[in-house]
Amino acid sequence: SDAKPEAEPSRVSAPPRSRRPHVFSLHSRIVRDRRARAKRLFEAAMASFAESRWLEAAGGVRLAIAFDPWNEIYKERFGEVQRKAHEERAKQLLREGESALELRDFATALRAFGDALEYRPHDADLLHRSARLAWATGGDLHQAKEWAMAAVELDGTNASHHRVLGQIYKAAGLEANARRELEAAVAIDPKDEEARAELRAFGSRALRWLGGK
Repeated sequence: SDAKPEAEPSRVSAPPRSRRPHVFSLHSRIVRDRRARAKRLFEAAMASFAESRWLEAAGGVRLAIAFDPWNEIYKERFGEVQRKAHEERAKQLLREGESALELRDFATALRAFGDALEYRPHDADLLHRSARLAWATGGDLHQAKEWAMAAVELDGTNASHHRVLGQIYKAAGLEANARRELEAAVAIDPKDEEARAELRAFGSRALRWLGGK
């Protein structure tokens, strides 16, 4: 008998794939969301900037850049906002330092002045005051010397800057350097009695330089 041909297996249709977003469309949506959030942060930061809330504005622009690092406008404005924020922070620290000085809390004052110098590294007067405070309170002489040297470099015509550097050298046992700076102070301001007294303490050689007084 003739064999019957085998029936072809019926084709089973594959179950429909779950609809998942394409990786590229997902990425695009994430980027859009991040940019939208960055825009909101930037606009809020600019509102703070307009109201002179510099520190708040700087934080907002920094976050906007984190969410949208490709936006050049954010980066350009950040420089301006950051400068204002640094100025405001320096003023806050100086106020803290002055208040601490009034309370004779010299350690806190010195710390506040030192922090303020992070924002005002070229402020000769602040460098001088910080160096003098560190020297007068027995603080870090190496740091005091760095501050005093910077003050002299920025304003070498100020007798007190040379005097404080000389006093710091003297405290560190560097007599030749101390004498040089103290003599410079007296040369600039012969009425600087503090510098003259420091020189007199060195003995007869200093006395001869001072004309025997």
